[in-house]
This record gives sequence, structure tokens and C-alpha cells, in this order.
Amino acid sequence: MMNRFGNLNTDSAWPTEDLEDVGGCPFCASTGRTVAYEDVEDWTFEAAPGRWTYWDCTQCGSLYLDPRPTEQSIWSAYDAYYTHNQTSKGGGLQRLKRRLLNECWSHWLKTEIRPRLGLPRILAPLLTPLRPTIPPPFELEVLAELPKGELLDVGCGSGVTLRLAALLGWRATGLELDPAAVHAARADGLDVIQGSYRKLEEHPGRWDYIICSHVLEHVHHPLDLLELIDSALTSSGVAIISCPNSQSYVRKRFGSSWRGLEAPRHLAIPSLDVLVDRITSRGFSVTEIPPIGSTTIKGSREILQSRRRRHVQADQSLQQLQEATHPPTGHSNPDLIQLVCRKSPTGTAH
Repeated sequence: MMNRFGNLNTDSAWPTEDLEDVGGCPFCASTGRTVAYEDVEDWTFEAAPGRWTYWDCTQCGSLYLDPRPTEQSIWSAYDAYYTHNQTSKGGGLQRLKRRLLNECWSHWLKTEIRPRLGLPRILAPLLTPLRPTIPPPFELEVLAELPKGELLDVGCGSGVTLRLAALLGWRATGLELDPAAVHAARADGLDVIQGSYRKLEEHPGRWDYIICSHVLEHVHHPLDLLELIDSALTSSGVAIISCPNSQSYVRKRFGSSWRGLEAPRHLAIPSLDVLVDRITSRGFSVTEIPPIGSTTIKGSREILQSRRRRHVQADQSLQQLQEATHPPTGHSNPDLIQLVCRKSPTGTAH
């Protein structure tokens, strides 16, 4: 697939006129920083040219890109992005996989997600070994425990989570800027508002629940997004937020090959501490949900290259890398941040 640069040669440069300097950390505004990684390429999707520099904030521990693409030009980096064409349709094998996922998640979450295989409840323990491989999405686990209401998925892509929420009985709406992803979602009969997260300004106090799944790291002004999520929730609303963790133990293992970077689409990645602090300061109580079976490990650079080479030696290296990234005993910095944020008069973090 071609982008506006005419090819997918990541060795070419991002146009200078489409770059902007950041200077300070997007999460704490501190100018204290050290270089984390230089010459980072888009090895994940090979959809964007350029070599990029990430900085570690010495104040809050967040990680950010500087210089970075402007808000007007960043969308060129999404021309081959995976959210464009994920739909519920597909071939026979894809439909079978979807039924297996729905079967597993229905049993594990004690709910009904269709279409499924229809496995009798007595045989459900046979599915248990699959849980580390295909765990239910964090957002789905949280929704299964909450009373139904009005739900918004910010940055919904082509609507994967929206479809699941609808199956669970939610009155679900999506918000998505990318027109290709909006088209795919609407083709599946989903209700999607087209526009950036600033569309939230038009809906004060509307939603009982807002999902912000792996969106925060993509926006130029993440604190503005948090403010607008706050304003668009009801007085007792809940925000479900997830993103990579800048202090991840997996990042420490893989360095510049960490899947959480995804240059230049991941503009700023917070530390767990600063994100919780910024959310509680807005009057939320925050519950951290440790990720189980969900990390960026499967997308690290070495593993992607191993799969592309399809070589026996590479497969052995893949296994060694996976074993090397098991969470350290008692570690406090998960690879992914997963937060349930409830509006509260005290805003006490838990």
C-alpha cells in the first residue's frame, strides 16, 4: 500500500515542513530530559518514513517523540494502519476463529457473546488452557461487570470493541477520525461519529462510560483528551483507559525494539505514576487492573522479524525472547497500563 510519500521506504525522510518541536513533556511540561532512543524507524507497519528520536522525561518518567509530525501531517503515517479494515466479515477460517473467541469469552466472563460454538457448560474447563493465549480484552472484562448504559469508544477504529459491547447489551457509540475505519464500522451497522477527540466538546455530560483504549499515546495533547473525557462523562461516569507504560519491564528488555514505541504514531507514552496522578487530580478514583496475558511482547521487533523470515533458528530465538520477558517477580511496572477511573468527589486513588 502506498502512502502520500509515494512508497513505503522508511529510509526516506519525513518532510521538514511537516515537523514540529515539542520541547517539554506532554504529560508534565518539564523540559528536563535525556535521549532514550535515536534513529527509530516504523518497523511495525512500515507505513511511515523517517528516523525518530524519543526522549525520557527526567521529571515524570514519560517517553515522548521530539521532533514529531504536525497534527496536519500525522495521518500519512496511518495509511496502512490495521484499524482501517477490521470488520466482522471474513472467510470461513476467520469466522471459525471468531466463534472460538466468542465461546471462550462467553464462558470466562459468564455472559453471552454470539456467534459462538455452543460448547456445553460442562466442557468449559477444556477452554482454560487457551486463556493465556486469547485473554478477553481488558475493556470487555470491565464492561461485563458494569451495569449497562450509554457507552462511547474514543478512537474506535473499525469497531471491534463496539461490536462486542453491542453483543453485551450496551448502547454503544464510536468516535473515530479516520474515514476508512468509520466506513468499515458503519458498514457493519455500528453507530460512529466521525471526527477527532475534540468532538467530545459537543457532548457535555452525555456518556455513562467512555473507553479510551490505546489512543492517549497517539494524540498531540493527551491532557486535553483527558479533560474532554471528563467533561463528556455523566457526574457518576466511568472512564476505561489503557495505553503502553513508559516504564515497562518489556521496554527495559527490548530497548528501541520495544513494540510500545511504534514511531511516529506513538507521540507520547506516560508512566503509570504520572497518568494516575493526572487522572486523580481531575476528581476520579482510579483502580489499576494488572494485565494478564496482555503485553507488547508478541510485537517486538525481533519477534516480527522472526515470523517474517520463517526460519527454524529464528523460531528458536523467538522462544528464547518470549521466555526472557516473563514479568520479574514482584515487578510494579507492567507493560500495559489498564485503569478504571470513576468520578468521585474525593478523587482518591486505589
